[in-house]
Amino acid sequence: MGIMDTITGLLGKKKGASNGLDLASLAATVMPMLAGSGALAHLGGLSGIIGKLTGGGLGAQANSWVGTGPNEAVRPEQLEAALGTDTVAQVAAEAGITHDQAKTGLASLLPQLINRATPDGSIPAVDQIGGLLKGFDLGKLLG
Repeated sequence: MGIMDTITGLLGKKKGASNGLDLASLAATVMPMLAGSGALAHLGGLSGIIGKLTGGGLGAQANSWVGTGPNEAVRPEQLEAALGTDTVAQVAAEAGITHDQAKTGLASLLPQLINRATPDGSIPAVDQIGGLLKGFDLGKLLG
């Protein structure tokens, strides 16, 4: 049983309080993306995502998520502009949620997952990311 099976099994189809967002499905879609696999493997894992965000004008925010200080917030529209509409659409399709739910969920979830995957303030090797995220308490995040 992989980390995504564990997450999905433990959380079921837990919904976000405000908009019916299936955060468990979104997390199950995003976590492999950070490790360079899944439908979004073309992004190049965590380092590729950071590069895409930086190239899209969100370098300060992305660096705060990697760094050891507080995480800077990002608006859903900013995240979509940096990652690209097609990328958000792929995430939405894979997670089984709407496009708006995907960009809103990504703006909330991605900073926390990246922060968790970079505990010492640097981007780990792709093969280490799964282990770093394994202990992540999604139940706490999802309420």
